[in-house]
Amino acid sequence: MDQHEIHIDFIVAAYNAQDTILRTLESLHDQSDPRWNAIAVNDGSTDDTVSMVSSINDPRIRLISQPNAGPSAARNRGFAQSSSQLVCFLDADDTLDRRFVERMIPLALEGTLGASCGYDYVDLEGRALCQVPPMGAHRLGPTGMITLDPPAIMSMVYQRDALERVRHQGLLFDDSLRAFEDWEMLDRLVKSSPIQGDLFAQCDELLAHYWCTPGSLSSSFELVWDQGRALIESRCEHAVIAVRQWGVGILAGCVIARDHTTAERVINAIGQLDTSDVRSFVESLRWHTMRRLAIPLSDVDARCDEILKDCKLMIQPSSIIEQVESVLINTGDQQLEQLLKLASTMTSKQGRVVIFGLGRNGMRFESVADRIGVPVALTDDQPNRWADDDRRISPDSITQDDAVIVTPMIMDGKTSSLDHLDPSRILRFHSDIVVSSSR
Repeated sequence: MDQHEIHIDFIVAAYNAQDTILRTLESLHDQSDPRWNAIAVNDGSTDDTVSMVSSINDPRIRLISQPNAGPSAARNRGFAQSSSQLVCFLDADDTLDRRFVERMIPLALEGTLGASCGYDYVDLEGRALCQVPPMGAHRLGPTGMITLDPPAIMSMVYQRDALERVRHQGLLFDDSLRAFEDWEMLDRLVKSSPIQGDLFAQCDELLAHYWCTPGSLSSSFELVWDQGRALIESRCEHAVIAVRQWGVGILAGCVIARDHTTAERVINAIGQLDTSDVRSFVESLRWHTMRRLAIPLSDVDARCDEILKDCKLMIQPSSIIEQVESVLINTGDQQLEQLLKLASTMTSKQGRVVIFGLGRNGMRFESVADRIGVPVALTDDQPNRWADDDRRISPDSITQDDAVIVTPMIMDGKTSSLDHLDPSRILRFHSDIVVSSSR
């Protein structure tokens, strides 16, 4: 089939979405490339969702209705009604950049299973709170998958044939799940591929927007804990270790949501926090605060006293709270500024400040560096990530004149390409040097 004849079918599951679905569908209507269709599945809404969808005069948008059965069932219904070679699942409160179709069609055809783009979290005014890069290969491996941290569903475009291969009893999503149904499907999809390597072509541009509503979270933490734990225990070889690693982040979410009951259940299962948990716990505290309050990560610092007060009500012993306080206070943008400035003093005249790891933390460093005027070079263990950025360099080109800031929280051998450097040239974001250098 000629590429110009290929369309993306957008499956839009909608339940009581009268306040947001116009915004979502208008982001499709405004696409620069007209090669798309949308199937809006009204999942038993009791508000004006149907009339809102019907008010858009675009023949590419089709509405079907069903009794309320949950998002998985709605997506399954929409997928069954779709026919295009490419498919994207778009929730009824999120939006796409007008270039999404234009950029993602050729990439999705290039990848083994499809394509992934960068996205951001935005507040109710559409202002960016946090940027997230496209899903890389590390998030598709065993370590990445057990974090139960799938990319935002609308940032992925799938090849239809790949999805058809993992339908089970005619269904793509497991409609018994009310949380992590997208992760569960993605896990099956990745495991179905005989090809190792880049399964999804990556677009570093931010082409999708996840809208945050203050005071809300995507799911209740009781449900998240129960279904996430069950998935890990059924899919992971070292389930006890994996549940504990993942549970630290869920515990942080419970603290921010002030969900004492689920927090107690998590602690009973994984035990109290220890020193090795502190940094990942703090990162999760910051992340959940951004999501729940719909504020930029840079503004989380102002909430430290409030966050610590809630921690003291749920977390023991007090020595761990002291460590959490130290790291939390020193993990904001001010700390990133100080680390960048420290790195710049370590370089020679020919040297560069190099950001290694272009995930969430790497994007934070890049943004702060631009703001304070510290030139940086960018590198990653994944060759396709930010490949078109003229600041991107190969890890092999880093010399003893450079200073490298390593940003990933869990290394898992990712920095083997830096083994040729003197260790004194490397600053690890998640290490004690961050705290000591920022005091």
